[in-house]
Formats: sequence, structure tokens, C-alpha cells
Amino acid sequence: MIELDAADFRYDPSYPDVGSPRGEDFVLVEILWSVGRSVKVKRRLLADLMERLAAQGLDPEQVMVCFKETSWENWSFAGGRLIHT
Repeated sequence: MIELDAADFRYDPSYPDVGSPRGEDFVLVEILWSVGRSVKVKRRLLADLMERLAAQGLDPEQVMVCFKETSWENWSFAGGRLIHT
């Protein structure tokens, strides 16, 4: 997990589509995975993630998730090796 110092973390508390302005508990989650995942898979992952975070006391309205998709040719899992290329 990478966490910015509070002074370096800037965001618009109402961007976009939030029910109420975000506060000090705002969390940005970046998910990196391969291209081609269906929207159904993303929705299931998001539902599970929001359920787990809510169970830990975090308001899902304070969570923004960004999916970063990349092709297999752009992954090196270990040792600088490119698999599937």
C-alpha cells in the first residue's frame, strides 16, 4: 500500500457523483489487472470490496476505485522476465 502525506493528497470532495462531500476518511483504491475483464467481473469485485470495507467501518461513499488495465505484454511479475511474449 502506498499512502501520501495528508498535505500532498488533494482531491475534489464532490467529484463525481457522490451523495455527500467526502471527508478525512476518503480512500482512493487503484486496481491493476489485465485488459478484457468484463463489467460483470468489475461489478462483483466492487460489491465485494465495498461490503468488506463497510464491515470494517468505512463508508463506501468515501471510496473511489480506479481500474487500470494493461495487456500481458506489459507485465513483469518477477526478475524482469516477460511472460507470454
